Amino acid sequence: MAQLRLSEAYYSAVGEPLDYVKAYMWAIIAATHVHNEYEYDIATGARDDLTEVMSPHDIARAKQLAHEWLARNGQWSSK
Repeated sequence: MAQLRLSEAYYSAVGEPLDYVKAYMWAIIAATHVHNEYEYDIATGARDDLTEVMSPHDIARAKQLAHEWLARNGQWSSK
């Protein structure tokens, strides 16, 4: 899942600058592009782990960015 790899890159600052908002955003997007329950659990687990290091304001911003990205790409899901 490319979206999950992007999330991990922003979370670990490997290949991308450290950015928890983008990491959370891509974890949400990854959860909407899964092919099975195992992948969904990985994506949502990554998202949930990020809540421990993010402020409520940053989480809200990441959710908004994910919603905008998914809406812009015609892929919004209720997951």
